[in-house]
Amino acid sequence: MRVSYFLLLPLALGLAACDKAEPIAQQAASAVVAETLKQAGSQAQQVLDKAKNDANETLAGMGIDASAAVDSLKEKARNALKEQAATLNGNDWRSLEQFVGKYPRDVGLYTDVSPIAPELKRLLGSRFETFKEWMATQGPLQREQGVLYATGNKQHAAGDGSAYLLIDVARRQLEVGMMSKGKLVVYASAGDAIYKPKDVETIIQNMAGR
Repeated sequence: MRVSYFLLLPLALGLAACDKAEPIAQQAASAVVAETLKQAGSQAQQVLDKAKNDANETLAGMGIDASAAVDSLKEKARNALKEQAATLNGNDWRSLEQFVGKYPRDVGLYTDVSPIAPELKRLLGSRFETFKEWMATQGPLQREQGVLYATGNKQHAAGDGSAYLLIDVARRQLEVGMMSKGKLVVYASAGDAIYKPKDVETIIQNMAGR
């Protein structure tokens, strides 16, 4: 279904921009665009930029300019992302539990709107940007034994440059592991060690053997 929406996006933009289109067609087109934005998540604006070019090329012969429609929809996309960010904003770490199954990049987990941002930046210091690079290819936020966690690795690095993040929302503690060339460096909040989910243990063991 996701692929179909992305393939239909240029045509949908054209219909949305066409004053001569039937109202029901414009409504259907808008629905396709809205669903595509939802699926695109944090990459919505890039998707719309590409779709605008594709739509203009495809529909130029029909005298339809999709640019105006895209500009309006980009503003809607920005507003939708702001609303999503507002859900994260605040000091309640338990609010993160609603995002289990979603990708960190799509919910702004490592951005300033995230409740864990201050502690994460404090722990990592100058390595914060490196951590984000090493989480570029990422899995969804998961939960085990009350601990939220995410894993990832650096793009095109052949397994060299992996990381994990553990979040104990009850105790407001974090643990970050960064692994390169078989060496693991751990950054952890003060207090008792956070439970390590089985998936994280497996990743650590696999990296240690390289």
